Amino acid sequence: MKLNHLAQRKLVPLLLTLGVLGGCEAPLDLSGIEQQQNQATRRFDQFKSAAHTDDRIVVVGDHGVVLTSRDQGESWSRLELSGYPALVDVTACPDGSVVALDRSRKVWVSDTNDSGNEYWASRGITTEEEPLAIDCDPEGHLWVTASFSTILHSNDKGLGWASQSLDEDMQLGTIQFLDRDSAVITGEFGALLKSIDGGRTWQRHADLPDEFFPLAAHFADTDTGWVSGLGGTVLHTRDGGQSWEKQSTASVSPLYGLISNGPELYAAGDSGTLLQYDGASWNPVAHNTGVRSYFIAMAALNRDQLLVAGGAGLVSVIDVTQDTTKPHANHNVLAEKLNERTEGATL
Repeated sequence: MKLNHLAQRKLVPLLLTLGVLGGCEAPLDLSGIEQQQNQATRRFDQFKSAAHTDDRIVVVGDHGVVLTSRDQGESWSRLELSGYPALVDVTACPDGSVVALDRSRKVWVSDTNDSGNEYWASRGITTEEEPLAIDCDPEGHLWVTASFSTILHSNDKGLGWASQSLDEDMQLGTIQFLDRDSAVITGEFGALLKSIDGGRTWQRHADLPDEFFPLAAHFADTDTGWVSGLGGTVLHTRDGGQSWEKQSTASVSPLYGLISNGPELYAAGDSGTLLQYDGASWNPVAHNTGVRSYFIAMAALNRDQLLVAGGAGLVSVIDVTQDTTKPHANHNVLAEKLNERTEGATL
């Protein structure tokens, strides 16, 4: 077959390029990739929630990643669940089990086989709505909030589900059981729901001001609570949500997480924001994690230490009394590169 002049002109540079590449080919150095794969966390991990039991800490995130530590965050084991589900929340139950919530309408329940090895079993949630948050009540029952004002619960660790709804098109994004009877839900358009009978019924109370959408909520009791959201906003109630006051945070970053650690209260947010409440205002907690991505997941380890996790593979134990940090062994190696790649990371 003969080639016309135009075809020859296109073919010659291609052949020259292939020849040069073939003559200069060198073995690929995959050591960096192999080292990254052997680490518990990876720079593209996006963690979303953490839970703490008597004997372990569990952190979950996108692509089915589950990290477990049994030495207070000194070291971590990594597991990627089958199908790489998007894990958006995790809760610890009174019996020591941990249950993760999958956005694709499943829960993943941790258990131990006869050999003593831990495994995770998936169980479907019977709903067409998108699940958003999970909590395990003092009786060991699972509660899930979802879109279209849906509340689901299971008395058998996800084998069967019952559902109720306000029949309103709104997302319910947080749920917290305070004791066996009292629980609080917050959601879109400033929705505030309460139960005083263990979740059998829910009553909608006065909405938050200006239809404020809480990204996180924490109630110390049925009267005293905080919600946080965009623009570094924290609202506080002392009367069960009948009235709210805006508190000073010295931050404009979205605040994605709230947690108590003894008498202290902490908020975590975008751009490495970590705040501590002193009873009057929210003040920055200095840390040297070296990553400017978001913080969202927190777990109280003891009065002095707080675990934080979030974007760009961040998992770090922060000494909140001395403003110093002790990142896990894999983190410091990646910190400098992550600063360049994760600025402005989104959830």
